[in-house]
Amino acid sequence: MREVHAEPAGKVLRSGDLGYSASFYFRPDWEVRGPVSVDGYGTAQMLREYIEKMQAERARRLNRGLDATYVDSELGRARRMIDAMKARGVDRVDYLDENLKELPSSLRRIACEILNLDDPDTSSATKGAITQRMLDNARSRYLSDGRKPSPLIDQLAERLGLH
Repeated sequence: MREVHAEPAGKVLRSGDLGYSASFYFRPDWEVRGPVSVDGYGTAQMLREYIEKMQAERARRLNRGLDATYVDSELGRARRMIDAMKARGVDRVDYLDENLKELPSSLRRIACEILNLDDPDTSSATKGAITQRMLDNARSRYLSDGRKPSPLIDQLAERLGLH
């Protein structure tokens, strides 16, 4: 039985329509919700939780006498993202690549997992498109962890015209 893609409730915009690349949403979402819950949609609530986490990290770094410039940058960006969402009346931001937009939630989750864990280019600037190499890396990661590769990887590959 094929899972039907249900559009999330409320107004949804693509990340680029708010002036942010997908990678700007991807990292906070992964850090706040983790691999089980990440589905390619960023919310203001997720960003608020990320801000709380980054504020704690900033305090920790400053207490240890470490530089907090990167953390300050992340805090500023997250706040601007929330402001942009409020200004446009957006409930969720779809930050997955256009070719992943219509995937059912189970495949969106495995796509997010693969993008975060199996992208050989860790610069985060290229987050979005899943390649054959990334699928192969995901299968190898499962095997190296002593697990059978998720059948969702094969389903995603089929939907993307890969193997």
